[in-house]
Amino acid sequence: MKTEKNQTLFRMIMGRVFVMLGIIVALTAAMLIAMITVEDAENMWHRVDRFIAEAQPNLKAARYQALSDSKWLKKQDTFDVVDMSGHVLYSSSGRTRKYGKVYLSYIQPYDKDANYTLFQIQNKGYLLLYGNQDAIQEATVLDRSRNVQYTTAGRSAAKLSKKTMKLLSDNTDTLFQKYAFTTSKGEKRYLLLHLDGSALYDQTQRDIQRTAILIGYGLGIILTVLIGGYTLTKSVTKPIQQLEAGMAQFSTGSRTPIDEIQGPTEVASAVRTFNNMNETIVKAEADNRRLVEQKRRMTADLSHDLKTPVTVIQGYLNAMQDHLIPEADYPKYLKIMSGKTQVLSDLIDQISTYNKLDHPDVKLHFEPEDMSEFVRSYFAGIYSEMEAAEHEIFADIPEAQLAVDLDHAQMSRVLDNLVNNSLKHTPSGTHFFALLRQEADDAVLVVGDDGPGLSEDLAPHIFEPFIMGDASRTTGSGSGLGLAIAHSIVEKHHGTIALAGADVVRRVQDTFAVAIDKGTFFVIRLPLLQKS
Repeated sequence: MKTEKNQTLFRMIMGRVFVMLGIIVALTAAMLIAMITVEDAENMWHRVDRFIAEAQPNLKAARYQALSDSKWLKKQDTFDVVDMSGHVLYSSSGRTRKYGKVYLSYIQPYDKDANYTLFQIQNKGYLLLYGNQDAIQEATVLDRSRNVQYTTAGRSAAKLSKKTMKLLSDNTDTLFQKYAFTTSKGEKRYLLLHLDGSALYDQTQRDIQRTAILIGYGLGIILTVLIGGYTLTKSVTKPIQQLEAGMAQFSTGSRTPIDEIQGPTEVASAVRTFNNMNETIVKAEADNRRLVEQKRRMTADLSHDLKTPVTVIQGYLNAMQDHLIPEADYPKYLKIMSGKTQVLSDLIDQISTYNKLDHPDVKLHFEPEDMSEFVRSYFAGIYSEMEAAEHEIFADIPEAQLAVDLDHAQMSRVLDNLVNNSLKHTPSGTHFFALLRQEADDAVLVVGDDGPGLSEDLAPHIFEPFIMGDASRTTGSGSGLGLAIAHSIVEKHHGTIALAGADVVRRVQDTFAVAIDKGTFFVIRLPLLQKS
């Protein structure tokens, strides 16, 4: 009896399995037949392509009304022609109302391989993606109020209207696309196509299509319930939850990136875009903090450097007014005050020069010049000055021409600043070195001295404005702008200037056969002109 019951149960189970298999086979066959029939029908993209191709002469000649006679347009189809600002130039439906610029920019371009997809991230906001199954071309993150938080596209809109959101989320059978074209007069226009999807096939074909969709839907439910439920939950829900968590942390100020996830291409791409955005913002915030600190330090240093000579001048003037200084000593103190005014004048000139060079619109006057002859002439010109300061020059400059684009006056200013630093901050008997070489496609100039060198804390900031040693600031022997100006000038020559490393110092020692224990050396690289 028990064996017979088990056999009956087995037959019932197997019978239902066979019925299920039969249903699945029947549904699959019916869907394949329907899809084959639909594929044989007229394709809407074929019709759109034909209409666009046929319309080219009329579009160029701005004969928009003639487009209405096209055999490729169905009765329900309409179109509008608008300019780049959204003004309607012609409408087959009689529309006169202007299209908004933002709304117009989000109308899907004439591209059958790409479209907009709008994801609503629970109560956090929206994720708008544009692309196809192979790649995402554009990603935009919006909050719940439709404000744009981040976008990879160069759009100016800070907020999307409800009408634009409806356009992006509209899943009706209407095909709404824009086609950009240029008239024969060079005027840029858009052709906006409104094609009713229900008019793309005849009644029989639409019935077959609906049947195929229903069959596919039923089959999809069966397959999803039996096979895809767990996989879908694991591969889609979890990545979206991770993205939601990352966005929530981001909104509270956290800048922790989201770990790489395995999931749908769209979600994985959105996570990568979010991480790239996060990395960019982290870097921007760090740069902003650095600039704020630099500005604070510059303000303090500038205030000190301006106040010191003013305080000295004011003190001597008060003393002279109160007759605390004998009249016989006036010339001596007037000379001191004159020196302090010169310090102020030099500092103001340096600030003016730095501000001018820091402006992106400033252009240098470049001319092709032989770098070897330029360096040779420069150091020949300052030989007497260096000799008077008891500094000895060692130079190794090749006879071969090294052609570069040079602003002679500005590059001379760079060398002036480097030489003046050496003269001010090194004792008598210091050796000054100049070594010029060609390395690959660059002219490389090494200049420096074997003086006391820079302190370790000063070296990393040497090219920042108003950076100088404490002794210089106390004595007022520098503005702290010389190296910042030199750095800006070299950059405008498409070159680089940097503190030299130990390997460069060893090269100087080997070239001139001298021992260098300390010192400060700079490396200037300028691109050589390419021979025609």
